[in-house]
Amino acid sequence: MLFLRGLLPAVSLARSGLALMLGIGAAALTGWRWPGICAILGLLALGVAYLYLFVRRLKRLEAMAAAGAIDVPDPFQPARLFLGRALLVFWFCLGLLWQGAAAWPSPGRELPAEFSVSGQGRVERLRLLPATSYQGPRVQLTLRLAQRHSTATADGAPELAGLWRRQTGLLLTVEFAQGDQALVEEFGKNALPGAVVAFTGEIRAIREARNPGEWDYGAYLASQGIYCQAAAPWSETLIQRPAGRWQRLFAFLRQGINSQIATHLEARTGAIAAGSLLGDTSTMERQDLQIYRQAGIAHLFAVSGTHGGVLLAAALCLGRLRLFRRRQKTVRLLSLGLLLFYLGLVGFPLSMQRTLIMAALTQTAIMLEREGDSLNALGAAALILLLFRPQSLFGAGFQLSFGVTWGLLYLSPWLRKYLPLWLAVPVAAQLAAMPLQAFWFQQIQPAGFLLNLWAAALISPLLLLSGGGALIGAVSASLSGLFWQAVGFLATLLDSSAAFWVGLPFGVVNVRLRLWPFYVLWGLLVWSLPYWGVWERSVAQWLYQRWLKTGRQAEWRRWQV
Repeated sequence: MLFLRGLLPAVSLARSGLALMLGIGAAALTGWRWPGICAILGLLALGVAYLYLFVRRLKRLEAMAAAGAIDVPDPFQPARLFLGRALLVFWFCLGLLWQGAAAWPSPGRELPAEFSVSGQGRVERLRLLPATSYQGPRVQLTLRLAQRHSTATADGAPELAGLWRRQTGLLLTVEFAQGDQALVEEFGKNALPGAVVAFTGEIRAIREARNPGEWDYGAYLASQGIYCQAAAPWSETLIQRPAGRWQRLFAFLRQGINSQIATHLEARTGAIAAGSLLGDTSTMERQDLQIYRQAGIAHLFAVSGTHGGVLLAAALCLGRLRLFRRRQKTVRLLSLGLLLFYLGLVGFPLSMQRTLIMAALTQTAIMLEREGDSLNALGAAALILLLFRPQSLFGAGFQLSFGVTWGLLYLSPWLRKYLPLWLAVPVAAQLAAMPLQAFWFQQIQPAGFLLNLWAAALISPLLLLSGGGALIGAVSASLSGLFWQAVGFLATLLDSSAAFWVGLPFGVVNVRLRLWPFYVLWGLLVWSLPYWGVWERSVAQWLYQRWLKTGRQAEWRRWQV
């Protein structure tokens, strides 16, 4: 055991997560595609090669120690360094092979429109689309396919059927006729996440971005592991197995909270309350949502890590009560349970998954009386999420969530030397978010940290009051109305602040679209900010030495004369 403990490499999870990201990015840049079996065989070959090299290194180290060529306090240091570097290379190769295997179904984009397909899949997400003047209501389902069949008999059908059978995900739009709103609601109640749906429909072409800077819908679907979409009439869609009891419970709770919001609040303030508490922006007007995006506070309506931090802090406050002072571990477990329950209530968004993993690691370290490292917790969250879905690295949600969190953990300690704590935190988040905002939205908010500081002060009581109103509303509707009135006041204040900020000349600045290496260099520049003081001192020392050398040379020449 001591021998194995001496060989354990000192490699941080943050570096491992970065190596995995670099491997995934390298696979995407080179366009490599691997079948899953090739990725598994490649990983096995890589592991055998590392084991062979490591055994050779140990034998060489043993021979050198027997010959007396090694006289160091820690004889395991060379092997530990080798194993640590090999582990980083392993994570890089794992990302390279894993992304290649995940991108293997990408020829699904080559499936022609109106190609008849059928299959069966498990519902991962559900979205209700309202009816328009030329189209009836629709239900959009994100499916993880289990069975795939092709019913086409045209030329090239065997090759196209082979492409269809390689798909693992599908965006299915179930179409209804005008006036079938009751059928839509009934279908939506049964097709909750977790349900198994059988369908027969036709492939629909994915609209690609045609203008520079335009939102690429195909890339967004690819970041979720989906490379094709289809449409099916509701008569050809059958729910073979309903969702589980937990999914039905969460759907019932969401419906109850939405009904309370509709009862006690107006449409505008109710949309803000539903967006901030449940992440539901379906009732929000498009122009209002555009204003919040320009103001840089749209993340408040996407159930980001801010929500998880508020809930975790509120739950940990129970430890100050006399009843729980001697039960701190119980309080921390209850706080994690509350966070997990809220995660199921809002539908398991990626940013909340990251918050839950980081909170679980840090709270477990505290309960074990160990010193936790937030950057390692962030790296562990990246490793876990990317191993399940490596394509999510290329999504705006993943990059903004992890990028802003990295800025808070990495840049805040440096900014505290020059700014107070209450100002250093939003400035660090804004510096980290600006390259990503410029890349994805071609807009930046130079002084957006001021509005985010104000919005963060409003969102905490808004969340707590909304949760209190939802809980009390199950017992007394009149008493919960007081809570919802306070929520409506805070929502109005938040809406007015965003509209005022967007109207300012420096509130939003449009930036020119550039190639992606420009934004990578911008991010590296932000990463190097804490080292500017070291570089400044090094340059100043070098200039001072050059000045002394020049002065000594001039003095020597005068002495010679």
